[in-house]
Formats: sequence, C-alpha cells, structure tokens
Amino acid sequence: MLGLLVVATLILAGGKSSRMGQDKAL
Repeated sequence: MLGLLVVATLILAGGKSSRMGQDKAL
C-alpha cells in the first residue's frame, strides 16, 4: 500500500521521473 503511494507521488512529481519510479518498483 505504501509502495503504491510512493510510486504515485513520484509520477505526480514529474512524468520524467515516472520511468525511474517504475524501475525502483521493479
């Protein structure tokens, strides 16, 4: 649950960082 919140925050922070967030999630 917390992980999803962190990922969502990263995506909202910046679409460019969304790619990095996905890598971290994996």
